[in-house]
Amino acid sequence: AIKKNDYYDIDLKALRKSLGLKQTDLIGIDQPDVSKIENRLDLKLSTLNKYAKACGLEMEIKFHPKH
Repeated sequence: AIKKNDYYDIDLKALRKSLGLKQTDLIGIDQPDVSKIENRLDLKLSTLNKYAKACGLEMEIKFHPKH
């Protein structure tokens, strides 16, 4: 479920599918917006948090040294 880009290292679509959820299953986000979120490369933290909650998850942000 990893999709590298300059902003984050996660494939939101793969994450959602791994949870057995369809785009229409995410509560509080309309299907067209789910699609837009999953295809954007740059997202606000608030949008990621809303997406995580809609998937039944809790978002956690970690900072660590670059290798």
